[in-house]
Amino acid sequence: MTAIPHLRPPQGVAVTRWIRSRALPLATAGLLALGRAAALPTPAAALPTPAAALPTPAAVSDTGIPNGDVIANLWEGNWKSVAAGCTNVLDPAGYGAVQVAPPAESLKQTNYYWWDVYQPYAYNLNSRFGTEAQFKTMVDTCHAAGIKVYTDAVINHTAARTGTGCNGTVVTNKYDTPDYDPADSDDCTKTISNRSDRYEAQHCELLGLPDLDTAESGVRTKITGFLDQQIDLGVDGFRVDAAKHIDAADLSAIVAGLHTTASGAAPYITQEIYPGTPPA
Repeated sequence: MTAIPHLRPPQGVAVTRWIRSRALPLATAGLLALGRAAALPTPAAALPTPAAALPTPAAVSDTGIPNGDVIANLWEGNWKSVAAGCTNVLDPAGYGAVQVAPPAESLKQTNYYWWDVYQPYAYNLNSRFGTEAQFKTMVDTCHAAGIKVYTDAVINHTAARTGTGCNGTVVTNKYDTPDYDPADSDDCTKTISNRSDRYEAQHCELLGLPDLDTAESGVRTKITGFLDQQIDLGVDGFRVDAAKHIDAADLSAIVAGLHTTASGAAPYITQEIYPGTPPA
C-alpha cells in the first residue's frame, strides 16, 4: 500500500482554496485544493402559515450529490472547522472522505509547531484540535454529509520533548508515559543515521523519538486499543505515519487486530512512505 496520492476533485467541479495551508519543512502530506460548493437554488417563496403550524423538519446535512472516492486532506484543521468543511464544501463538491491530523494528546505550548502533534503524549482524544466530544461530533457530522473520516495514526513512536500536554498530561521522561514504560521502547536508543539499514531504520530512534518495540504483543495491544477507540467513535480508517519504521510483520499484526468500522468493513489503511532512493 502507498501513501494517499495528490488527488483531484471530481471532473467538472470548480476549484478554490478552502483551507489554510502551512509551510512544511518536512512535508508529510499535501493539502488538496477543495472544490467550491455550487450555489444552492433559491428556495421557493414561503407558503402562508396555516392555523396550526406544522413541526419544522430536521435539517438535512447531505446535499444528495453523489460522493466519490477522492480524499481531502484538511491537515491540522480543528474538529469544528473540519465538521463545517464536510457539510459546506466537501459534500457539495462530491468528495468521499476527509483525512485529519493525529487526534492524540500532544505537547501544549504557546508557540506550537506542526510536528508537535506527531509526538503523542497520551492515547486520549483531547488534543490541540478539540475535545473527544468535539472529535465525535466531527465524525458524526461528516458521516451525515456522506463523508468518511480517516485519521493520521502516529504509532511508531512517542514524544521526544517533555512537558505538559494539551489535556494536562505531564511527561518528565520521554521513555515513561501514561501508556508506556521504558521497557516498551526498543533497545536501540541512538538516532537513525543509515536509513538503508533495515534494522536501524525499524529499531532505532527516528529524529530522537522513542521507538516503540512493536515486536512486543503488549505494545501492539495498546496501539490496537488506541486505534479501536477511534473506530468505535466512527472513524473509517487511518494513514499510518512513519510506516517504513515499523516492521512489516508487526504492522500487519496491528491492522489484523482492529475492529471493523461502523459500515461493517475493515478500516481503510494507507501508509506514509517518503520518496527518495531508498525511500526514507
